[in-house]
Amino acid sequence: MSYIKYGSFQFAAVSGYPVPQVSISREYDRDGAGKQIGEKLIIGLEGQIYYASGERGFQLLLQAESGLRQNFVDGKNFELGCTGVGGGTTPLVTGIAKILRYSADKTNDRWLNTIGYTIDLEINIAVTGSGIYYVSSVQDEWSMETLEDVSYVNSPIASLTPNLQFNIGTGYPHYRVTRVLGAIGKYIPNGKSSIENAKDWVKYQIVSGISLTGMLSGLQLYNFIRSTSVNNTDGSYRITDTWLATPSGAVSGYAESFSIDTAYDNTFQKTITIQGTVKGLEPFNTGLIYNSTNIGSSASGSLMANPGRIASESKFKNAISGYSGIKNVMFDRARSFIDNPNDASGIMRRFFGRSESPLNPVPYGITEGFNPTEGTVTYSWVYNNRPLNLISGSISETLSVNDSFPTQQIAEIFILGRRLGPILQDLGTWTTSNRDVTFEVVMPKPSSLSGLKFPRTAYQAITGIVESLNPSYIFGAGGSCKAFVKANIENWYISEGRFVKQKTWQWTRCDGQQISPLTLY
Repeated sequence: MSYIKYGSFQFAAVSGYPVPQVSISREYDRDGAGKQIGEKLIIGLEGQIYYASGERGFQLLLQAESGLRQNFVDGKNFELGCTGVGGGTTPLVTGIAKILRYSADKTNDRWLNTIGYTIDLEINIAVTGSGIYYVSSVQDEWSMETLEDVSYVNSPIASLTPNLQFNIGTGYPHYRVTRVLGAIGKYIPNGKSSIENAKDWVKYQIVSGISLTGMLSGLQLYNFIRSTSVNNTDGSYRITDTWLATPSGAVSGYAESFSIDTAYDNTFQKTITIQGTVKGLEPFNTGLIYNSTNIGSSASGSLMANPGRIASESKFKNAISGYSGIKNVMFDRARSFIDNPNDASGIMRRFFGRSESPLNPVPYGITEGFNPTEGTVTYSWVYNNRPLNLISGSISETLSVNDSFPTQQIAEIFILGRRLGPILQDLGTWTTSNRDVTFEVVMPKPSSLSGLKFPRTAYQAITGIVESLNPSYIFGAGGSCKAFVKANIENWYISEGRFVKQKTWQWTRCDGQQISPLTLY
């Protein structure tokens, strides 16, 4: 014999509630890909209420219907089973039920002797084997978009997953990767709320070992941000995880943007200014955010925190590290803009062409800005095509040559009353000549005043250049010109890093003497 119980209430003919007819259907909740995410039983009860003791009265019949209705509320255990010969029971269907529909139906006697009823119940069954959760719909969506930011570094690009087919172009691209993970939870009477059930499913998906590397092959993740959305009306819980992604091995935790400006002054000198910003990126540790230890063992644990987020100082460290490498390629960037291909000849080519007026590798000025809070480094480097330095490692140089060339010796004979003035007579000889060479070189300032030494190679180069301007080499032909050192002075301004060498020669006019030491074109 079958029996039906709901909570403490049991259908029985002796109490006026005969065992009703039962219909059972099983429904499955599936996600968009067809995977089962939930299961439920829909149980239909259809029966009649009649007088149990032979008494008559419409009011008594309504009271019996009211008693049935009051027993069928959410959250009681439904049980359908069989009673054995010895009185034992065997439950066939059991579970906490939710009332979907209750109706008192008309009967043929118009409620004079019986009242019909229909009751629909829902029993949700937890899906086991890959987690236990009660949800009606789920969402696990990944998206990727290409950003405008590009990193310019000199290292190979790791290949992306072939089916992504992104265009690398120049530099290394940045992407925004987003994962939306959410569910709509079911209401389970006397159990967890729909929000908690949805949260259970979200938490399980996070810690169930979904491979980030499998879905994002060839990318390195940074700047993790998590946002949480809860909708109490429909019982949904959703988290949105966002990353900045770069090709693996392409950059070392930073992004850079820069611009280049060029200008000419009235001396036809070209100035190139490179301005940029280096943004440090926060490393993302998959193990810190996608594991059960940090998320917690219960659904009430918070998923809003960012345990994988590294402190902001890591961004600044990465910005500093990236800027250190960028400085090494700054001159190459500036040099690529020194040529003017639109001017094939003429003064523009002469003054601004790379071969005839090369860019000076020593910056004319450097400005740097550091923001540890935002993790950024800003910079401005200025180059121009001022003459290249002759001394390696020097900051600035000034080389000047002053020549007093030989003049004729004449005699001035004074004659009294001569209106034309004195008579000038060539004595047939020339005065001596003088050459004064001054070479001022500024080297980097010393860090301390102890154990100071001037760079040997720089000193040898300075003295060699000054000596190469000896008038016997410049004006003499085959050694026919004799020069004598009249002064040889060296001044070293230690605290300024400035060294001045001055040398003066006295020499006589030579055969085949040049008019000027200048090289003309």
